[in-house]
Amino acid sequence: MIQVEANMTRDGKYTAEIEFITHEEWVEELQSILAERKSVEGNDGENEDSDGVIDEYDDAEKIRALYREDGNKASVNDLMDSNHFRSIPEFLSGKKKEFKTSQAEELSRELWPYLRSDVLSNKQQYWPLVKSVTIKIPNVKDLLEHIVLIDLPGNGDCNKSRDEMWKSVVGRCTTVWIVSEINRPVSEKEAWEILEKSVSYLGHGGQCRSISFICTKTDNINVDSDMNKEDVKKKKRDSILSRNKVAKEKLNEKFNKQIKIKEQFNIDKDFFQVFTVSSKQYWKKSVLQPEDTEIPKLQELLRNLNDRRTKISDYVTGAYGILSLIQGANNSDMTDSKEEVCQVLENNLKEGLKTIGQSMDEAYEAFEQCLSLGVQQSVDSCEKIAKDKVIEPVSHKCSGYHKVLKTLCKNNGVYKPIRKKGQKRPSERNLNDSLASCMRGLSNETFKKYFPNQGKDSSINYLIDNFTLDTNRLVEKHPEVSLHLTFLKTEETKLKAKLKMDIREKKKEIYNILPKSISDTMRPCYERAAQLTGTDSLENMRKELRNHLKESKGEMFNKAKKEMLDLLKEMKKHIVEELEHDLQESMNQSLKTHNSLLVPDVSEEYEEMKKCYEKLPSSSNAATTTA
Repeated sequence: MIQVEANMTRDGKYTAEIEFITHEEWVEELQSILAERKSVEGNDGENEDSDGVIDEYDDAEKIRALYREDGNKASVNDLMDSNHFRSIPEFLSGKKKEFKTSQAEELSRELWPYLRSDVLSNKQQYWPLVKSVTIKIPNVKDLLEHIVLIDLPGNGDCNKSRDEMWKSVVGRCTTVWIVSEINRPVSEKEAWEILEKSVSYLGHGGQCRSISFICTKTDNINVDSDMNKEDVKKKKRDSILSRNKVAKEKLNEKFNKQIKIKEQFNIDKDFFQVFTVSSKQYWKKSVLQPEDTEIPKLQELLRNLNDRRTKISDYVTGAYGILSLIQGANNSDMTDSKEEVCQVLENNLKEGLKTIGQSMDEAYEAFEQCLSLGVQQSVDSCEKIAKDKVIEPVSHKCSGYHKVLKTLCKNNGVYKPIRKKGQKRPSERNLNDSLASCMRGLSNETFKKYFPNQGKDSSINYLIDNFTLDTNRLVEKHPEVSLHLTFLKTEETKLKAKLKMDIREKKKEIYNILPKSISDTMRPCYERAAQLTGTDSLENMRKELRNHLKESKGEMFNKAKKEMLDLLKEMKKHIVEELEHDLQESMNQSLKTHNSLLVPDVSEEYEEMKKCYEKLPSSSNAATTTA
């Protein structure tokens, strides 16, 4: 995984930080590679799958990249000799390797052996050991401040730590860019397949709010050269723009047919966009004008993603609230007004919490209903689903499937192959996801209603947005405590923003709990099946999986349902308790604490911050305060 962000220091350097997998993980991977090599050398061809492709990880290439000819026939102890890692002592010490250069080209050369696979090179390459690379670029603050661009591998990784990182990072992406050359965007099957397989991590299991398809090299087009230079330029520009228009139309048609994506998102007109770009023409301007290349549109998209304004707003709001509290403490005691206002606020808080509780109960009941139906359908269909998807799929010959099933059982129900160069990508198999598919399918619409990544009136976030202590109305009636109420309003705003982030993270956990719970129930079975060996091991593994599923299916699906509903209860409890505790504490600080003569005079600071606060886009609802 490669991530690119702005270097916010003033040194003007290009930097890179490489994180390696652990020493123990590489030992485990080597043991698996050598055991598989021994198995292949001594078997009768059982590793061959239905289409004649050896369905294995690209193990030979990993060994060759890191050890060259020394890797042949070597033992794990030999391969872990520290001499092999003299150039990367950070791998053995568990530290990150860092590079810092003045030029981008220089950094690219340094990173080459950590990022690229080159079978023709005799130099040692370290990419099999790399977990992630973070690159920081200077002088791009305008575009990349608070933005991280991540180049993700297709659909996870067979290495557990890299795969967990992949899931975590995908779940935190707010937008997805699919990049493909202009001559094959619609026919780019792999890109659409990866998107389809990743969509649950982006949608209900993530926070993605938009998807963009970026067609590159749009200036690569041939036109008749038997014309004068200006006519050729005009003809080429017209041809490029015409092809761009057709590509956009076809891609939009293709996207509209993506059923699985629509199950996860509330699609609006801005959700899916197509950009037809030419970086070469953006700089040369020989045929296309900058706006024709759509590079400026992409830059504007990045600027709109930048949350600099949100961070500034949070800072100003917080500072203004604290200064309002201090300034208010310098005024007269106003005990009677404070008591009256405090009583009203406590009643407003009580009513607001009651409304939130009722709405959260409605959400719970909606999930309980669809999950109960999901349990019933899962119990009825799980054995057939497991057979067709994993245990005995028709796409694999019996003689070639034992390795896939063995690997799946060793990896707790998940098989993640890596495509070998020049061959089609083997199918990923995930028994836990397959068994959770009925419950997930029946709860998708409920998820879209209550936990959309984009705004919706029925969502839990909308509920938080509409919660208020109604301090604005109280300011009109009690201007003498307007400063105290301003503090309360800013505290309420900060707390609601925090709760919405908490909800965003919690809903990912809620969505992912079904396959996780099923995986936990199936784990003893996976472990037993992984230990089976011998000539009948394939059939014995299948029998083990079938029997366990038949015996535990009712309990397993009801347990998964309960765990999801328990997380919903926890979310409600967290929201209500946070609002009640934090806002009551803020009321106590501002309205139930006696003023002190030791409070400093912050009149000037208060007035300055008030001007900044009133300039914020969201300050139109701010309470009018009087010092």
